[in-house]
Amino acid sequence: MIMAADTFAEKLKGTGVTVNSVHPGLVKTPIFTTNYTVKRNVFFQMFVWLSQCVLGRDPWEGSQVVVHAAVSRKFEGMTGEFLGECVPCRKPSKAYNEELCKDIWKASEFYVGLPR
Repeated sequence: MIMAADTFAEKLKGTGVTVNSVHPGLVKTPIFTTNYTVKRNVFFQMFVWLSQCVLGRDPWEGSQVVVHAAVSRKFEGMTGEFLGECVPCRKPSKAYNEELCKDIWKASEFYVGLPR
C-alpha cells in the first residue's frame, strides 16, 4: 500500500490531490488471528493476542489516526509521506526500491485493466 500511495502521490503532484500512507498502530481486530500463518503457530497466536491486549487500540481509536491524517490542516499539502502516530516516519526499506515500486504499479494497472 505504501508503494502504491507513493506512486499515486508522484503521478498526482501539482493537481491539488495529496496521497499519504498511514499506519494506525496495533489495532484490536481479527486481522492477525484469522491469518493462516498465525493460526498454525500457537506461540505466535499467544504473542499476537498478548500484544493486542497490552498495546492494542480499539478499532475506533485506530480509525482516529487515519481520520486525523485525512482532515488535519497539519498535513495540508504534504504528499508521499508515511505517517505513524500522526507524524512522518521512515518507510520500510522496500518502499524505497524504485524498480520494485514500478513493477508493482505495472502489475496493478494490468490487474485492474488500466490503459498503459
